Amino acid sequence: MLRRHGERFPQSSDVVHFAATLKKIYAAADNGNSNSSSTSGGWTNDLEFLNRWQYFIPDEGYVELESYTGPYSGLLSSYRLGTEYRARYGHLWNPRENKTIPMFTSEFERVVQTARKFGEGFFGWNYSTSVALNIISESPDMGANSLTPNCPGDNDTQVCDGLTNYMPQFDVAAARLKAQNPGLDLNATDIYNLMTMAAFELNIRGYSDWIDVFTMDEWVSFGYTQDLHFYYCAG
Repeated sequence: MLRRHGERFPQSSDVVHFAATLKKIYAAADNGNSNSSSTSGGWTNDLEFLNRWQYFIPDEGYVELESYTGPYSGLLSSYRLGTEYRARYGHLWNPRENKTIPMFTSEFERVVQTARKFGEGFFGWNYSTSVALNIISESPDMGANSLTPNCPGDNDTQVCDGLTNYMPQFDVAAARLKAQNPGLDLNATDIYNLMTMAAFELNIRGYSDWIDVFTMDEWVSFGYTQDLHFYYCAG
C-alpha cells in the first residue's frame, strides 16, 4: 500500500494567503467602510455567518500537521485504514512468529504521524513491539533512494509556471460579495484563497460555512484549477 498522509491542516504557504485575505475582510469592518462587522452582527447576506465565525486553526503549531478532530480527521482516517487492512490482510501476519515488520515513511512530520496511526490500526497493542518504522529522508540529495523522488523536466516546469489560479467565475463571486457588503474590497485572488481555506476547514471541523458562500458553478471552476495543478504538477 502507498499512502502519503491523511486529512491535514494547511501548510504555511497557504496560511499566508488565508491571512492576507482575512485581513482585508476584517479591515473593512474595523474601518467602518461597510455595513459589516465581525463582532457587532453587521455582516449580511452570504457573509452573515462571519458575525460568529472563528478561524479554524487554534495555534500556528498545528500548521502542516494531520487533523485530529471531526469526521474527516486525518489521524482517525489513517487509524481506520489500518483496521480495514487488518480485517482484509491480517492472515498474512502471524504475531506468534515474533518477526519485526518493516514499515517505511518519508520524514515529513505529518507523514510519520500517518504511518504510526496506520500501524496502530493494523497491529493494535502489538504495534510498538512488532513494527520497525524506517524514516527515509526527503532531501534531494537522496536522488532515487527516496520515497518521494522528484524528476522535473523542462516541459513540466514550463507548464506549471504557466498555470493560473484565476477563473472568470471568481470575479463574479467577488463582485457579489462586495455588492452585499459595501466597502469590502475582494478580488479573484481573494476568492481563490477563501475557497482553498474552506477545503481545509472541512478537514478540521467537518463543515465550513464558506461552502455556501459560493455557487456550484464557482466551485466547479475552482475544481478545474485544482485538476490542472495536480495533473501537471503534483499528481
